[in-house]
Amino acid sequence: MKNNQRLPALRDAVNKLGGIVEFSKALDVTHQAVYYWFAKGWVPLERAVLIERLTGVDRNFLVKPSVAEALQAAAVNDIL
Repeated sequence: MKNNQRLPALRDAVNKLGGIVEFSKALDVTHQAVYYWFAKGWVPLERAVLIERLTGVDRNFLVKPSVAEALQAAAVNDIL
């Protein structure tokens, strides 16, 4: 999955929590960190797990492509 496909998932998560300010407060990060994630096109895994819990947005659509692939492989092989 490419970064441009990940941004809608992050945008959806932000909107579900009421915007950047509320989103950043819920995650206990600065709004600048959230903008940085948008610029990178992905979210660190530990934050993606929390975002998934808070919003229901699948972590696989938020994390770095290589991490998403590893998570999917682990799920297929019942490692996680």
